[in-house]
Order: sequence, then C-alpha cells, then structure tokens
Amino acid sequence: MKYKLLFFSLLVSNFCFGQYDVDKGAKIIGGKIGYNRTNTNNFDYTSLNTSHEISPFIAYFPQDRLAIGLHIIFSGTTEKRTNLVNAVPNNWNETQQQMVGLSPFIRYYIPIGPKLYFYGQFNAYNGFGTSETNFSNPSFGNSGKLDIRQFGIAVIPGFSFAATNRLNIEGSINMLNYNRYKFYLGDTLIQKYDNANFGFGDISPTVGISVNF
Repeated sequence: MKYKLLFFSLLVSNFCFGQYDVDKGAKIIGGKIGYNRTNTNNFDYTSLNTSHEISPFIAYFPQDRLAIGLHIIFSGTTEKRTNLVNAVPNNWNETQQQMVGLSPFIRYYIPIGPKLYFYGQFNAYNGFGTSETNFSNPSFGNSGKLDIRQFGIAVIPGFSFAATNRLNIEGSINMLNYNRYKFYLGDTLIQKYDNANFGFGDISPTVGISVNF
C-alpha cells in the first residue's frame, strides 16, 4: 500500500515583459521543480521511493486559448527496498535512476471566471538515462548499471488563475498516463515493461506560477 508522504512542486519563471493572457501570439516561459516521497508496505517487502524533477519549459499560443510548448525534463529517482521473505539481516537493494528527456505538450484553456481558467493538457515524453542497482547481499542479486529508454503520454487537467497581468498561478493533476520502459546492457535489451495509471491512485499534483512575455 502506498502512502504519499510529501509532494512539493513549484513552477518558477524568468522575468519578462508584457501582459499575461491566453490570446493568439502570447508566449509563456517558466519551469517546474518537483519532489516526491512514497513509502510502500507489502507482505514481502517495504520500500522508500524519493524522486526529484527540474523542468524548464516554453510555450506559444498559435490561436486563442491554445498553447503548444516543450518541457526539458531532468529527473532522478532513488528506491531502497527491504525484503521481508528471507529472514536475513540487512537484506535490501537500492536502485538509482537518472533521466533526461523532451516532453512536447498541447494545452487548451476554457474560461470559467473573469481570471480563472480550466485547462486540459496532453503530454508526450521521450527520455533516456541510466539505472544502477546495488544489493546488500550478493546472493540475492547482481549489482550493475543499465541504460534506460522511456516513452510516455499523459492527460493532465488543471486550473489557471491570473493573479496579475504578468503572473499566473496554476494547479494540475496527472489524471491519466502511460509509460513504456526499456533497459539495455550495452546494445542488448534486458527488460521492458509498460506502466499505466488512471484516476486518483497516483495523480502527482503540482502547483506553481508562470508568466507571459
């Protein structure tokens, strides 16, 4: 069972000139800094998973209320898992992953108030990185380093509030996502698997700010 212990995400933006709007020709520049910590308890193991993300982005409005943009995502994850089946002291393994990727997105705004918008966003992601696992006891597994390839898509609804003519406050949830992972040792494919989430089980909420220029 997963317990979401802490999630913090802040969108930070560079200073820019112009009024905040969602009209044709507007542009947005900003970024996201995220941190997530999850504790999992099962009958055969427990694990502690922490992740962080830095994601600058830029977007352009080719028509009113429609934004097309690009995230550059730098992320890292550490999972320490303690096995409970074998009654051996210090029977744990730790996996560290480092990823970098590009995530184009399209977002459409629907006004629901004078300064408040609902938006729907579709993301695609293509990234690469490394995964390194270390075992406390070699008899339970071999330590090693693999290359990762990841492809994913996500549907992200959210709300956007124009606090000033330059500053926008946003909040969103990762409602639907699908990811495919491939692990390579050199040029040899070692493992691949798919992962999909829908609903409120793992929504990864974000809040933050962005600006127009």
